[in-house]
Amino acid sequence: MSDTFTPGEDAYLRSTTLGRLSTLTSDGSPTVVPVGYQVGDDGAVLVVGHELERSAKAHNLARDARFAFVVDDGIGATARGVLVRGEGELVQRDDGAVLVLRAETVTSWGIDTHPFTRQRRVVGRDAT
Repeated sequence: MSDTFTPGEDAYLRSTTLGRLSTLTSDGSPTVVPVGYQVGDDGAVLVVGHELERSAKAHNLARDARFAFVVDDGIGATARGVLVRGEGELVQRDDGAVLVLRAETVTSWGIDTHPFTRQRRVVGRDAT
């Protein structure tokens, strides 16, 4: 496990494989799509998919690397989730292309805290 996520956040993210990825389109407007993902041993979020290199999300990240990625469930007193913001890129691997999302900030709720309390940390290049 890396230092990107707390043990609780890491376990939560590894308990499912569906999240939502927001990128910026060519006119600067945000777009959000459901994506399949895994958490890498280094704490990066790895977005997987069919012909990913041809996708709008890959093109959007190539033009503007900023992203927001969220996994959440529940509402009210049962709400919990993890929001990751940072920069991403398309990486070709032997088994196909993946989008590698590297966190700069992580915000979570209802995992290591009460559902109505947000916990935000700087974890990326600006962390000191």
